[in-house]
Amino acid sequence: MTISIKCASLRFTRPTVRRTRTDETIVHHYHHETATVEEVHGWHLNAGKIGIGYAVIINMDGQIWMGRGLDMAGAHTVNHNNRSVGVAFQGRYDDRTRVMPDAQFNAGVWMLKYLQKRYGTHPIYGHGELRATACPGRFFPLDEMRTLQYRGNFNERELTLTQFEELTGQILDLTDRVQTLEQSVSPIFSRLSEMPEWAHDAHVDAVERDIINGETIIANDTEEIIFLTPLSAVEMRQTVMNYRREQNQRQEKNKCHT
Repeated sequence: MTISIKCASLRFTRPTVRRTRTDETIVHHYHHETATVEEVHGWHLNAGKIGIGYAVIINMDGQIWMGRGLDMAGAHTVNHNNRSVGVAFQGRYDDRTRVMPDAQFNAGVWMLKYLQKRYGTHPIYGHGELRATACPGRFFPLDEMRTLQYRGNFNERELTLTQFEELTGQILDLTDRVQTLEQSVSPIFSRLSEMPEWAHDAHVDAVERDIINGETIIANDTEEIIFLTPLSAVEMRQTVMNYRREQNQRQEKNKCHT
């Protein structure tokens, strides 16, 4: 078996943030036997996250996919995201998937061993040991995996730790450059005050009509509208165009009745 790591073309709604410490690895399953990294990314976007919350995911065939990135703060375990690495496994280990394939198990052990080397010796937890959840499932071989012993005649030299470290460095560098470029070309707005004034009326109207998901808060004794789903510059311009079009249509309609 050859361990390989792949990087999907995932786009986050905001730049990811690097962790300042790593004290834990937290193991998950995502209750699906065939979902891809792109599908998990979509689930997390729909849940209001900036994108996939796991650092990596490991498929049942042993393929490792880069998610948010090893050094980035995740979104997988409340109160632990800023100090842990989240590793998620394809499968339904709470009910349907009762035996983990050797390929997935050995890829998981390889990843956990690498994380121990990269960040120093630290605890490995199942999600349910830290939160009230069944994840990673009663059939997940957590205790066996924590021994960091491979099954069968597995040769971990197929992908060396140095090769993996070089690959992850390249991926992180590329991700940083893409996000910087996206921010410069198409900025993301999280609140009304970040937008140019010519866009304000349109977005106040859109929030009041529930066209845009936002709410009004009080900051420094001043009312401020925040967008619960950040908006790109393209979306901002589209909202303004729609608003002005509706205004023109209302004005034309009023002329017809006078």
